[in-house]
Amino acid sequence: MKNQLSLFLLGASLLFIFSTTACKPNSESGAENSNETTSSALYRQMNGQLGGQPVTMYLCRRLKNDYEGKEQTLYYGYYYYDAHQAPIFVEGTPDSSGQLVLMEYSDPEVEKKFVGTMAADMSSFSGNWQEGQRKVPFKLEAATAGINFDNPSLKSLVKLRPELEHSPEVSASFAVLWPRDLQDDGLENFLRAEITRGMLGDSAAIAPSKANDLLLKMQKEFFDGYAETMKEMGADTITFSEDNSFSYSYSREADMAVLWNTTSTLSLSFFTYEYTGGAHGNYGTGLMSYDLVNKKVINLEHVFKPGFEEKLNAALEKAVRQYFKLDPGTPLTNILFENEIAYNENYCLAGKGILFNYVPYEIAPYAAGEIRLFVPFSEIRAIVKDQWLK
Repeated sequence: MKNQLSLFLLGASLLFIFSTTACKPNSESGAENSNETTSSALYRQMNGQLGGQPVTMYLCRRLKNDYEGKEQTLYYGYYYYDAHQAPIFVEGTPDSSGQLVLMEYSDPEVEKKFVGTMAADMSSFSGNWQEGQRKVPFKLEAATAGINFDNPSLKSLVKLRPELEHSPEVSASFAVLWPRDLQDDGLENFLRAEITRGMLGDSAAIAPSKANDLLLKMQKEFFDGYAETMKEMGADTITFSEDNSFSYSYSREADMAVLWNTTSTLSLSFFTYEYTGGAHGNYGTGLMSYDLVNKKVINLEHVFKPGFEEKLNAALEKAVRQYFKLDPGTPLTNILFENEIAYNENYCLAGKGILFNYVPYEIAPYAAGEIRLFVPFSEIRAIVKDQWLK
Protein backbone atom coordinates (compact mmCIF):
# COMPACT_ATOMS: atom_id res chain seq x y z
CA MET A 1 0.00 0.00 0.00
CA LYS A 2 1.40 3.35 -0.98
CA ASN A 3 1.55 5.96 1.76
CA GLN A 4 0.16 9.14 0.21
CA LEU A 5 1.77 11.38 2.80
CA SER A 6 5.16 9.81 2.07
CA LEU A 7 4.69 10.60 -1.61
CA PHE A 8 3.87 14.15 -0.69
CA LEU A 9 6.92 14.49 1.53
CA LEU A 10 9.44 13.60 -1.17
CA GLY A 11 12.03 16.34 -0.98
CA ALA A 12 9.94 18.48 1.35
CA SER A 13 12.14 19.14 4.35
CA LEU A 14 9.76 21.60 6.02
CA LEU A 15 6.93 19.15 6.66
CA PHE A 16 5.97 17.14 9.72
CA ILE A 17 3.77 14.09 10.27
CA PHE A 18 2.37 14.58 13.77
CA SER A 19 1.41 11.79 16.14
CA THR A 20 2.12 13.32 19.56
CA THR A 21 -0.46 14.42 22.12
CA ALA A 22 -0.47 17.88 23.67
CA CYS A 23 -3.14 20.62 23.65
CA LYS A 24 -6.60 20.17 22.16
CA PRO A 25 -8.56 22.59 19.95
CA ASN A 26 -11.36 23.12 22.44
CA SER A 27 -12.23 25.24 25.44
CA GLU A 28 -10.09 23.08 27.73
CA SER A 29 -6.93 24.28 25.99
CA GLY A 30 -7.62 27.87 27.01
CA ALA A 31 -7.20 28.96 23.40
CA GLU A 32 -9.53 30.95 21.21
CA ASN A 33 -10.76 28.66 18.49
CA SER A 34 -13.38 28.20 15.82
CA ASN A 35 -14.43 24.72 14.69
CA GLU A 36 -16.94 24.37 11.90
CA THR A 37 -18.16 21.38 9.95
CA THR A 38 -19.38 23.07 6.80
CA SER A 39 -22.65 22.11 5.16
CA SER A 40 -21.80 23.63 1.77
CA ALA A 41 -19.34 20.90 0.83
CA LEU A 42 -20.55 18.94 -2.19
CA TYR A 43 -19.35 16.43 -4.77
CA ARG A 44 -20.82 16.17 -8.24
CA GLN A 45 -20.12 14.26 -11.41
CA MET A 46 -21.10 16.46 -14.35
CA ASN A 47 -21.48 15.46 -17.98
CA GLY A 48 -21.98 17.67 -21.01
CA GLN A 49 -20.42 19.37 -24.00
CA LEU A 50 -17.44 21.67 -24.45
CA GLY A 51 -17.36 23.10 -27.95
CA GLY A 52 -19.40 20.17 -29.23
CA GLN A 53 -17.14 17.56 -27.62
CA PRO A 54 -18.44 15.32 -24.80
CA VAL A 55 -16.70 15.95 -21.47
CA THR A 56 -16.94 14.58 -17.94
CA MET A 57 -16.11 16.61 -14.83
CA TYR A 58 -15.75 15.45 -11.22
CA LEU A 59 -16.05 18.55 -9.05
CA CYS A 60 -15.97 19.23 -5.30
CA ARG A 61 -16.93 22.35 -3.36
CA ARG A 62 -16.00 23.39 0.16
CA LEU A 63 -15.36 26.42 2.32
CA LYS A 64 -11.80 27.35 3.25
CA ASN A 65 -9.83 30.40 4.30
CA ASP A 66 -7.58 32.15 1.81
CA TYR A 67 -4.01 33.14 2.66
CA GLU A 68 -5.28 36.36 4.28
CA GLY A 69 -7.65 34.42 6.53
CA LYS A 70 -10.80 35.36 4.61
CA GLU A 71 -13.40 32.66 4.01
CA GLN A 72 -13.94 31.63 0.40
CA THR A 73 -15.82 28.95 -1.52
CA LEU A 74 -13.38 26.70 -3.34
CA TYR A 75 -14.27 24.45 -6.28
CA TYR A 76 -11.74 21.81 -7.36
CA GLY A 77 -11.50 18.55 -9.25
CA TYR A 78 -10.71 17.03 -12.62
CA TYR A 79 -12.32 16.88 -16.05
CA TYR A 80 -11.53 15.09 -19.28
CA TYR A 81 -12.65 14.92 -22.88
CA ASP A 82 -14.46 11.60 -23.22
CA ALA A 83 -12.57 10.83 -26.44
CA HIS A 84 -9.15 11.01 -24.73
CA GLN A 85 -9.89 10.55 -21.00
CA ALA A 86 -6.77 12.41 -19.85
CA PRO A 87 -7.63 13.99 -16.44
CA ILE A 88 -7.05 17.75 -16.23
CA PHE A 89 -6.96 19.47 -12.83
CA VAL A 90 -9.19 22.53 -12.31
CA GLU A 91 -9.56 24.83 -9.31
CA GLY A 92 -11.15 28.18 -8.64
CA THR A 93 -13.54 30.47 -6.81
CA PRO A 94 -16.44 32.77 -7.76
CA ASP A 95 -15.40 36.25 -8.89
CA SER A 96 -16.93 39.54 -7.71
CA SER A 97 -19.85 39.14 -10.12
CA GLY A 98 -20.68 35.65 -8.86
CA GLN A 99 -19.33 33.89 -11.95
CA LEU A 100 -17.31 30.78 -11.17
CA VAL A 101 -13.77 30.92 -12.57
CA LEU A 102 -12.11 27.49 -12.77
CA MET A 103 -8.46 27.65 -13.77
CA GLU A 104 -7.24 24.70 -15.82
CA TYR A 105 -3.78 23.27 -15.11
CA SER A 106 -2.89 21.59 -18.38
CA ASP A 107 -0.34 23.99 -19.90
CA PRO A 108 2.36 25.82 -17.93
CA GLU A 109 2.53 28.62 -20.53
CA VAL A 110 -1.09 29.26 -21.57
CA GLU A 111 -3.93 30.36 -19.28
CA LYS A 112 -7.05 28.26 -19.76
CA LYS A 113 -10.18 28.54 -17.67
CA PHE A 114 -13.90 27.85 -17.35
CA VAL A 115 -15.97 30.98 -16.65
CA GLY A 116 -19.67 30.51 -16.08
CA THR A 117 -22.70 30.17 -13.86
CA MET A 118 -22.80 27.35 -11.34
CA ALA A 119 -26.16 26.38 -9.84
CA ALA A 120 -26.33 26.64 -6.05
CA ASP A 121 -26.82 22.87 -5.75
CA MET A 122 -24.18 22.21 -8.43
CA SER A 123 -26.81 20.65 -10.68
CA SER A 124 -25.56 22.62 -13.71
CA PHE A 125 -22.59 24.68 -14.87
CA SER A 126 -22.52 26.63 -18.13
CA GLY A 127 -20.56 29.42 -19.74
CA ASN A 128 -17.39 29.72 -21.80
CA TRP A 129 -14.09 27.89 -21.72
CA GLN A 130 -11.39 30.43 -22.46
CA GLU A 131 -7.88 30.12 -23.88
CA GLY A 132 -6.44 33.60 -24.26
CA GLN A 133 -8.97 35.53 -26.37
CA ARG A 134 -10.64 32.37 -27.67
CA LYS A 135 -13.99 31.43 -26.11
CA VAL A 136 -15.74 28.10 -26.48
CA PRO A 137 -19.20 27.49 -24.97
CA PHE A 138 -19.76 24.66 -22.51
CA LYS A 139 -22.74 23.24 -20.66
CA LEU A 140 -22.57 20.58 -17.95
CA GLU A 141 -25.25 18.91 -15.87
CA ALA A 142 -25.07 16.70 -12.80
CA ALA A 143 -25.17 12.96 -13.45
CA THR A 144 -24.94 9.77 -11.42
CA ALA A 145 -22.41 7.06 -12.23
CA GLY A 146 -19.98 4.86 -10.33
CA ILE A 147 -19.55 5.52 -6.60
CA ASN A 148 -21.53 8.34 -5.02
CA PHE A 149 -19.86 10.40 -2.30
CA ASP A 150 -20.63 12.81 0.48
CA ASN A 151 -17.99 15.55 0.84
CA PRO A 152 -17.93 16.65 4.50
CA SER A 153 -15.35 19.20 5.58
CA LEU A 154 -13.96 20.77 8.73
CA LYS A 155 -12.04 23.97 9.24
CA SER A 156 -10.72 25.23 12.56
CA LEU A 157 -8.26 27.60 14.19
CA VAL A 158 -6.53 27.82 17.56
CA LYS A 159 -4.39 30.67 18.90
CA LEU A 160 -1.22 29.53 20.64
CA ARG A 161 -1.29 32.26 23.32
CA PRO A 162 -4.68 33.98 23.05
CA GLU A 163 -3.78 36.49 25.76
CA LEU A 164 -1.33 38.13 23.33
CA GLU A 165 -2.35 40.59 20.63
CA HIS A 166 -0.02 39.00 18.09
CA SER A 167 -0.36 35.37 19.12
CA PRO A 168 0.68 32.76 16.57
CA GLU A 169 -2.10 30.41 15.48
CA VAL A 170 -2.61 27.02 13.95
CA SER A 171 -5.33 26.46 11.37
CA ALA A 172 -6.66 23.40 9.59
CA SER A 173 -8.99 22.91 6.65
CA PHE A 174 -9.91 19.35 5.71
CA ALA A 175 -12.41 17.69 3.38
CA VAL A 176 -12.91 14.03 2.57
CA LEU A 177 -14.95 12.05 0.08
CA TRP A 178 -17.00 9.41 1.88
CA PRO A 179 -18.88 6.68 -0.03
CA ARG A 180 -22.64 6.50 0.40
CA ASP A 181 -25.62 4.51 -0.83
CA LEU A 182 -23.50 1.41 -1.45
CA GLN A 183 -25.27 -1.94 -1.40
CA ASP A 184 -22.03 -3.85 -0.77
CA ASP A 185 -20.82 -3.63 2.84
CA GLY A 186 -17.48 -5.19 1.94
CA LEU A 187 -16.84 -2.56 -0.74
CA GLU A 188 -17.90 0.25 1.57
CA ASN A 189 -15.53 -0.96 4.30
CA PHE A 190 -12.71 -1.33 1.77
CA LEU A 191 -13.14 2.22 0.45
CA ARG A 192 -13.41 3.71 3.95
CA ALA A 193 -10.18 1.98 4.93
CA GLU A 194 -8.36 3.16 1.79
CA ILE A 195 -9.60 6.73 2.20
CA THR A 196 -8.47 6.74 5.83
CA ARG A 197 -5.00 5.51 4.82
CA GLY A 198 -4.86 8.06 2.04
CA MET A 199 -5.58 10.92 4.44
CA LEU A 200 -3.68 9.71 7.50
CA GLY A 201 -1.02 7.41 6.06
CA ASP A 202 -0.36 3.73 6.69
CA SER A 203 -0.33 4.34 10.44
CA ALA A 204 -4.14 4.41 10.34
CA ALA A 205 -4.94 0.86 11.44
CA ILE A 206 -8.70 1.21 11.86
CA ALA A 207 -11.01 3.16 9.58
CA PRO A 208 -13.75 5.16 11.33
CA SER A 209 -17.35 4.43 10.42
CA LYS A 210 -18.17 8.13 10.10
CA ALA A 211 -16.41 10.74 7.97
CA ASN A 212 -16.57 13.34 10.74
CA ASP A 213 -14.57 11.04 13.02
CA LEU A 214 -11.83 10.94 10.39
CA LEU A 215 -11.87 14.73 10.07
CA LEU A 216 -11.58 15.16 13.83
CA LYS A 217 -8.72 12.66 14.02
CA MET A 218 -6.85 14.53 11.27
CA GLN A 219 -7.37 17.78 13.16
CA LYS A 220 -6.27 16.32 16.48
CA GLU A 221 -3.04 14.86 15.11
CA PHE A 222 -2.06 18.14 13.48
CA PHE A 223 -3.01 20.39 16.42
CA ASP A 224 -1.39 18.11 18.98
CA GLY A 225 1.78 18.02 16.93
CA TYR A 226 1.81 21.80 16.64
CA ALA A 227 1.50 22.21 20.40
CA GLU A 228 4.33 19.74 21.00
CA THR A 229 6.57 21.48 18.44
CA MET A 230 5.90 24.89 20.01
CA LYS A 231 6.71 23.46 23.43
CA GLU A 232 10.05 22.13 22.16
CA MET A 233 10.80 25.55 20.63
CA GLY A 234 10.09 27.30 23.94
CA ALA A 235 7.25 29.35 22.45
CA ASP A 236 5.80 30.00 25.93
CA THR A 237 8.77 32.29 26.68
CA ILE A 238 8.87 34.16 23.35
CA THR A 239 7.65 37.73 23.05
CA PHE A 240 5.60 37.68 19.86
CA SER A 241 5.15 40.70 17.64
CA GLU A 242 3.57 41.46 14.29
CA ASP A 243 6.95 40.80 12.67
CA ASN A 244 7.73 37.35 14.07
CA SER A 245 4.32 35.83 14.82
CA PHE A 246 3.82 34.41 11.33
CA SER A 247 6.94 32.25 11.65
CA TYR A 248 5.24 30.31 14.44
CA SER A 249 1.83 30.12 12.77
CA TYR A 250 1.27 26.77 11.08
CA SER A 251 -1.50 25.68 8.75
CA ARG A 252 -2.56 22.56 6.96
CA GLU A 253 -5.06 21.78 4.22
CA ALA A 254 -6.07 18.37 2.93
CA ASP A 255 -8.78 17.26 0.56
CA MET A 256 -9.70 14.62 -2.01
CA ALA A 257 -10.93 14.57 -5.58
CA VAL A 258 -12.13 12.03 -8.14
CA LEU A 259 -10.33 11.41 -11.43
CA TRP A 260 -12.15 8.30 -12.68
CA ASN A 261 -15.33 6.71 -11.40
CA THR A 262 -17.04 3.63 -12.82
CA THR A 263 -18.63 0.51 -11.35
CA SER A 264 -15.34 -1.38 -11.74
CA THR A 265 -12.54 1.20 -11.26
CA LEU A 266 -12.18 4.25 -9.03
CA SER A 267 -9.27 6.71 -9.04
CA LEU A 268 -8.81 9.29 -6.28
CA SER A 269 -6.39 12.08 -5.47
CA PHE A 270 -5.24 13.05 -1.97
CA PHE A 271 -3.99 16.63 -1.73
CA THR A 272 -2.03 18.13 1.18
CA TYR A 273 -0.68 21.63 1.73
CA GLU A 274 1.26 22.53 4.85
CA TYR A 275 3.01 25.65 6.12
CA THR A 276 5.32 25.12 9.08
CA GLY A 277 7.45 28.26 8.95
CA GLY A 278 10.00 29.28 6.38
CA ALA A 279 9.73 31.09 3.06
CA HIS A 280 6.73 29.14 1.79
CA GLY A 281 4.61 26.10 2.44
CA ASN A 282 4.78 22.87 0.53
CA TYR A 283 2.19 20.71 -1.10
CA GLY A 284 1.63 17.57 -3.09
CA THR A 285 -1.00 15.22 -4.48
CA GLY A 286 -1.01 11.45 -4.15
CA LEU A 287 -2.92 9.34 -6.67
CA MET A 288 -4.53 5.93 -6.18
CA SER A 289 -6.66 3.54 -8.23
CA TYR A 290 -8.91 0.79 -6.89
CA ASP A 291 -10.32 -2.38 -8.39
CA LEU A 292 -13.88 -2.23 -7.05
CA VAL A 293 -14.81 -5.74 -8.18
CA ASN A 294 -11.96 -7.46 -6.34
CA LYS A 295 -11.64 -4.77 -3.64
CA LYS A 296 -7.91 -4.15 -4.04
CA VAL A 297 -5.44 -1.43 -4.89
CA ILE A 298 -4.35 -1.47 -8.53
CA ASN A 299 -0.56 -1.80 -8.81
CA LEU A 300 1.57 -1.28 -11.90
CA GLU A 301 2.03 -5.06 -12.12
CA HIS A 302 -1.75 -5.36 -12.57
CA VAL A 303 -1.63 -2.99 -15.56
CA PHE A 304 1.65 -3.74 -17.36
CA LYS A 305 3.35 -6.85 -18.67
CA PRO A 306 6.74 -7.91 -17.24
CA GLY A 307 9.64 -5.82 -18.57
CA PHE A 308 7.52 -2.67 -19.04
CA GLU A 309 9.98 -0.27 -17.40
CA GLU A 310 12.05 0.95 -20.37
CA LYS A 311 9.11 1.59 -22.69
CA LEU A 312 7.10 3.30 -19.97
CA ASN A 313 10.01 5.64 -19.17
CA ALA A 314 10.36 6.46 -22.88
CA ALA A 315 6.66 7.34 -23.03
CA LEU A 316 7.03 9.57 -19.98
CA GLU A 317 9.93 11.40 -21.61
CA LYS A 318 7.73 12.04 -24.62
CA ALA A 319 4.95 13.27 -22.34
CA VAL A 320 7.17 15.66 -20.37
CA ARG A 321 8.61 17.09 -23.61
CA GLN A 322 5.09 17.73 -24.87
CA TYR A 323 4.04 19.28 -21.56
CA PHE A 324 6.94 21.76 -21.48
CA LYS A 325 7.16 22.09 -25.29
CA LEU A 326 10.75 20.82 -25.44
CA ASP A 327 12.21 19.81 -28.82
CA PRO A 328 13.67 16.27 -29.08
CA GLY A 329 17.25 17.56 -28.91
CA THR A 330 16.68 19.90 -25.94
CA PRO A 331 18.09 18.54 -22.65
CA LEU A 332 15.46 17.77 -20.03
CA THR A 333 17.70 19.60 -17.55
CA ASN A 334 16.33 22.84 -19.02
CA ILE A 335 13.35 22.05 -16.77
CA LEU A 336 14.13 18.97 -14.67
CA PHE A 337 16.91 18.17 -12.22
CA GLU A 338 18.10 15.22 -14.33
CA ASN A 339 18.34 14.58 -18.06
CA GLU A 340 15.95 11.64 -17.76
CA ILE A 341 12.61 10.82 -16.24
CA ALA A 342 11.37 7.57 -14.74
CA TYR A 343 7.98 6.33 -13.58
CA ASN A 344 7.18 6.64 -9.90
CA GLU A 345 4.62 5.07 -7.56
CA ASN A 346 2.29 8.09 -7.70
CA TYR A 347 -0.17 7.19 -10.46
CA CYS A 348 -3.77 6.36 -11.27
CA LEU A 349 -5.78 4.93 -14.14
CA ALA A 350 -8.19 6.95 -16.24
CA GLY A 351 -9.85 4.67 -18.75
CA LYS A 352 -7.68 5.02 -21.84
CA GLY A 353 -4.38 5.68 -20.07
CA ILE A 354 -2.42 6.21 -16.90
CA LEU A 355 -1.60 9.47 -15.13
CA PHE A 356 1.64 9.99 -13.19
CA ASN A 357 2.10 12.90 -10.79
CA TYR A 358 5.42 14.37 -9.62
CA VAL A 359 5.26 16.65 -6.58
CA PRO A 360 7.35 19.82 -6.15
CA TYR A 361 11.08 19.12 -5.63
CA GLU A 362 10.69 15.50 -6.78
CA ILE A 363 12.03 15.97 -10.31
CA ALA A 364 11.99 19.76 -10.76
CA PRO A 365 12.23 23.00 -8.77
CA TYR A 366 9.33 24.24 -6.65
CA ALA A 367 8.42 26.84 -9.29
CA ALA A 368 7.57 24.07 -11.78
CA GLY A 369 4.68 23.02 -9.55
CA GLU A 370 3.19 19.57 -9.72
CA ILE A 371 3.93 17.86 -13.03
CA ARG A 372 1.09 15.63 -14.24
CA LEU A 373 1.93 13.37 -17.19
CA PHE A 374 -0.70 11.29 -18.95
CA VAL A 375 0.40 8.30 -21.05
CA PRO A 376 -2.32 6.93 -23.39
CA PHE A 377 -2.43 3.14 -23.53
CA SER A 378 -2.60 3.45 -27.32
CA GLU A 379 1.03 4.63 -27.32
CA ILE A 380 2.31 1.71 -25.22
CA ARG A 381 0.02 -1.14 -26.27
CA ALA A 382 2.90 -3.64 -26.33
CA ILE A 383 3.37 -3.43 -22.55
CA VAL A 384 -0.28 -3.06 -21.43
CA LYS A 385 -2.25 -6.13 -20.33
CA ASP A 386 -5.23 -6.94 -22.56
CA GLN A 387 -7.90 -6.16 -19.97
CA TRP A 388 -6.99 -2.45 -20.08
CA LEU A 389 -6.99 -2.16 -23.87
CA LYS A 390 -10.60 -1.36 -24.59
